[in-house]
Amino acid sequence: MGYILGIDIGIASIGFAGVNHDLKKIPFSGVHIFEAAENPKTGASLAEPRRDARGQRRVIHRRAQRKQAIRQLLLRHGLNCLSVVDKKYEPTGRNNPPKSPWDLRRAALERKLTDEEFVRVLFHIGKHRGFQSNKKNQSNDGDEGKALKGATDLEQKWQNSGLQTIGAYLSTQFKKRNGNENYDNFVKRNWLREEIKFIFEAQRKFGNSKATQELLLAFAGTGEKAKVNTPEGDGVAFYQRPLQSSEKLIGECTFEKGEKRAPKFSYTAELFILWSRLNNTKIRVQNGDERNLTQDEKNKLVNLAHKNKGGVSYVQARKEIGLNESERFNISYRQLDKNDNSWEKIRDAAEKANFLKLSGYHAMREALDTGSAADWQKWVGTDRHKLDDVAYILSFIEDKNDFSARLSKIGVSEDHIKKLSAITNFSKTVDLS
Repeated sequence: MGYILGIDIGIASIGFAGVNHDLKKIPFSGVHIFEAAENPKTGASLAEPRRDARGQRRVIHRRAQRKQAIRQLLLRHGLNCLSVVDKKYEPTGRNNPPKSPWDLRRAALERKLTDEEFVRVLFHIGKHRGFQSNKKNQSNDGDEGKALKGATDLEQKWQNSGLQTIGAYLSTQFKKRNGNENYDNFVKRNWLREEIKFIFEAQRKFGNSKATQELLLAFAGTGEKAKVNTPEGDGVAFYQRPLQSSEKLIGECTFEKGEKRAPKFSYTAELFILWSRLNNTKIRVQNGDERNLTQDEKNKLVNLAHKNKGGVSYVQARKEIGLNESERFNISYRQLDKNDNSWEKIRDAAEKANFLKLSGYHAMREALDTGSAADWQKWVGTDRHKLDDVAYILSFIEDKNDFSARLSKIGVSEDHIKKLSAITNFSKTVDLS
């Protein structure tokens, strides 16, 4: 006896059934249930603690590497008093209190520092180098939103103080760092870049021979926007690895070997899914007969999907193609609520579901809109491949410099790149190239 085996694999179960197609019977079926690989209270992955610990080890290791690189740089430039950065300073008396690194950062703008003091200032900024996001977009939600708001508030207070650098301002505050989910003193890295320039400029004016332009460039880089995330642009203190893209994680097409799968939100992929759904949709009548959608009905629904940013529900589709009360779609109509005690209520509840949607198309159109219908028709016409490239970059390229460079290469303007970077939901692929 031959049969067809169907398997439904879930996170905590595997269901199966065998269907004898000749006899139209189900000779066997069942389900295996097992524990999901997640925390039962929070739903978090069981691997999360190990992942967090691994991330913390990387942070500690890279910080140690950076501190060692700063030590070697300072030695090469004649600053040999590196033991001062490891020394714990204790008060020596009320009349001669020790200077903290914060005090020295302010003093660096007012007088010449000794070699020991200069080393402490540079090392202090190198260890606590502020925040810099490499992501192509920044969220205003959650902790990131709180942090950015904290930085905005801090910048306003700093500007109101009239002090030249963020270090000088924080030296006047009792609390200088964040803690316990507090973001009041959230410092951005570009503020520290500017502070370093002011310190070197002031020290050269006061006659500090160690504050050379060569040391400044090696320590803090050129600061050029085009060279961010490079040793030349960021220097030893501020260099940060670019974010890795997820390109290498893209799987192969189901049918075309050697071809990568298409981004889920690319226009071509969305059209393929839309037309597949239309071709598989059937209209049922009360006597049980079924028919396919006519070409005219399909065209109407395609046009409606291009117009409706929020998508097309079955209710809207019914109205658009003029179905009568006795006709229904080949979807599941069942009672979902005890109050659904009539066919009309059951039908209306089922047909609220989304039928067709071009999320990527509408998101990219909004970002790339110039106000000219002809410009957009070019994107979806002769430049369709470029529009698919835009979706690819949005889906898999995380580093903002690489993101901007790739979009510029295909002719996207700076203004449109900025708007595209605000799109955050592009991810995943379809099964085909």
